[in-house]
Amino acid sequence: MRKHQLYKVLFFLLIIVLIDRSLGLMVSKLALKYKFDRRIELLINNQIDKDILVLGSSKALNGIDPQIIENKTGKSCYNLSYSGSNIEFHETILDLIILSKNHPSTLIYCIDDPGSLIKFDGIVVYRKEELYPFVYNNEINNIVSQKLDKSILASKISSVYHQNVNLVTAIKYLLRGKEVPDYEINNVDNYGANIMIGHQAKHENMKFVNRKFVYDTKYENDEYRNAFTRILAKCKGNNINVKLIITPSFVSSTIGFRDRISELSKDTLLVYDYSNQFTNNELFYNYEHLNKNGATKFTSLIADELNL
Repeated sequence: MRKHQLYKVLFFLLIIVLIDRSLGLMVSKLALKYKFDRRIELLINNQIDKDILVLGSSKALNGIDPQIIENKTGKSCYNLSYSGSNIEFHETILDLIILSKNHPSTLIYCIDDPGSLIKFDGIVVYRKEELYPFVYNNEINNIVSQKLDKSILASKISSVYHQNVNLVTAIKYLLRGKEVPDYEINNVDNYGANIMIGHQAKHENMKFVNRKFVYDTKYENDEYRNAFTRILAKCKGNNINVKLIITPSFVSSTIGFRDRISELSKDTLLVYDYSNQFTNNELFYNYEHLNKNGATKFTSLIADELNL
C-alpha cells in the first residue's frame, strides 16, 4: 500500500474513532441529564459518607426515614433501597458501597417476607436499568455487560457500543426533558428515601389479611440464598455491623420465615421481626408498604434498637 493511501486509511479510522467517541459521550451525558434518581452516582463518586446505610427493596425505600434515625441516634444515615429490587441487586449495591472510600459502620438490611429468598419474576427483579446511566464507571460497566452478555472488550473499544443501553434514555431526554419521578417508585428525597402520604387508591379501607402460609425451602431460589449469605460475609469482612430487619406488612407473616433467616445467618445475627408489628390500616399505604405515619413509627422503633 502506498504511503498516501495509508494516510487516507488512517485518517478515515481517526474520523470513525472521533465520531464514535463523540456520539458515545453525547448519549452518556443526555442519559445522565434525564435521570432523576442519581443515588448510584453519588455512591460511585464517594459522595455518600454516612454512619448508617439502609438497603432493601420498596418496603425499605418507603418505610425507613433516615432523617428520623439521624435525629434519634445522632448518627448520619442514608437510604439506598430500590423499588422492585431483588437480593442480587442488593448485593451489587453493597459491592459498590464496599468499593467506595466511605464505609458505613452499620447496614440496616431489610428482608422481604418471603420475596428475599423466593423468586417472583416480573415483580422482584435485578434492577439493571438503574445501573445503565452510570456505565461510564468501569465496575458498573462490567456488571451491566455480564448481565446483558455484552462484550466487555468491545465496550472498551467502542464508545457507542459502550453506551448503547442509554440510547433510548438519551432520546427520551431530547423529547421530554428530565425524568418525572414516579410518586411510588423513585421520588427520593435528600436522604434517599421515598416516604408516601395517605393510602394508595382503593386501599383506604384495608382489612388485615390473616393467612396461614408456611415457609417451604423447596421454593427457595439458590441464587438468592447464596446472595444472602454473601451479603452477610462481605459485611463481616469489611467490619460493617448488620441489622437484619423483616419489614411490616398488612398481611400475616409467613410461618417459619424468620427462623429460616436466622438459620441462614447461622444464628450469629439478631433478626428484628416487625412483619406484624402494626395492624392499623392508617399506617399503611397499601398491603405491603407503609405510609408516612407508619414509616415514622417504624423508623422510630429501629432507631431505638440502634441506640441499645
